[in-house]
Amino acid sequence: MIRTSQIHPLTDFLRNSKSFTDRIDEEKEPVGLTVNGKVKLVLMDTDTFEELSAIQEQQRFLAAIEEGEKAFEEGKVYPVKEVIAELKAKYGI
Repeated sequence: MIRTSQIHPLTDFLRNSKSFTDRIDEEKEPVGLTVNGKVKLVLMDTDTFEELSAIQEQQRFLAAIEEGEKAFEEGKVYPVKEVIAELKAKYGI
């Protein structure tokens, strides 16, 4: 969540980009930039971005596992030999 004290007009960033980037690097907090009074962009340091990206990827992975477990519980799984045979027939392999 972006704190209201970290929301600024895009024009402020364009005029003072060096001070914004220095502050973002130091404070490790995202900054929201507004266009016509609405936050349209979020700036953050690369370490925070990488951390958030890793968390998001982990969540996607866990969701895929849960989906697979649900399919297994519902009997929506097939033996691998059947799947390979279907793929070979479909793609003429």
